[in-house]
Amino acid sequence: FALEVHPTEIAFDIYTAERAIEALDGREEFGFNFDPSHLHWQGIDPVEFIRAFPDRIYHVHIKDAITTLNGKTGILASHLNFGDARRGWDFRSPGRGAVNFEEIIRALNDIGYGGPLSVEWEDMGMDRDFGATEAAQFTRKIDFAADIKPILNRSCTKCHANGKRKGGFSIDHVHSFLGGGESGPAVV
Repeated sequence: FALEVHPTEIAFDIYTAERAIEALDGREEFGFNFDPSHLHWQGIDPVEFIRAFPDRIYHVHIKDAITTLNGKTGILASHLNFGDARRGWDFRSPGRGAVNFEEIIRALNDIGYGGPLSVEWEDMGMDRDFGATEAAQFTRKIDFAADIKPILNRSCTKCHANGKRKGGFSIDHVHSFLGGGESGPAVV
């Protein structure tokens, strides 16, 4: 079971997520549907959530949000509908908010997450057809583990994976891949 962590659930931050695991005696069947948008608008670092629960991330949503606090708005959003400019936060199409997906993908790669990246799209200020298409393109672009690593695994693992670093080059993680080897960058 993968619980989506947000304020209407039993777990809405790192501490309540820890308590939920404890309440279930640490059962491995219980984990999280990681949705960075809900953590972001609450002021919780999504990467720290991944680091806190590396073996409990069972599913990942690519969903973006932005805070729009202006001295009149509050983080609790005043019970206003999504898309209302008077809210203190709102959802945005992936890549158009303030969620740092680059660091999230790096953290997911660091913990060895190999599951799906699912777009959960909510952006009341954007056309749905355009937004859905753009969100899918954005997600494909950031999904190193699903799109790029399988190609490298077929061709490069003999010399550059699982601790082997021929020429100082490794494909074990996206950051080592992009860092290149002794002869410089492997990807430009």
